[in-house]
Amino acid sequence: MLVKNASVRLISIGGVCIAPNGKGNIDDVYSNHPVVKKYLKSKELIKIEAIVAYEEVDEDNDFAKMNKEQLCAYAAENNIDLTGTKTKADILAVIVAAIEKATEEADKKADEEEKPNEE
Repeated sequence: MLVKNASVRLISIGGVCIAPNGKGNIDDVYSNHPVVKKYLKSKELIKIEAIVAYEEVDEDNDFAKMNKEQLCAYAAENNIDLTGTKTKADILAVIVAAIEKATEEADKKADEEEKPNEE
């Protein structure tokens, strides 16, 4: 489960330490743990959904074939914050989530520009 730490303190779950405003991948085993549920309910942790398949997100890059260093370089080139990530899977999930967010924002902006001015 990919999450973002929305609190002002370091959160550690199952050996994964997530800095404030950082993202991390928590093993699904912990998704029903009372502490994790408390953090999610209080919005100290926020689930990040990465639904789109990697190849559908960015046709120019095959993220699944990239190694960890290549993914980090891609993130740096595109100003994607990798704070709290440790593994290739963590990095990949954060990149996919960032691309999805940017796509949603671009779509929203395009929709707003297409709407006629109502007076």
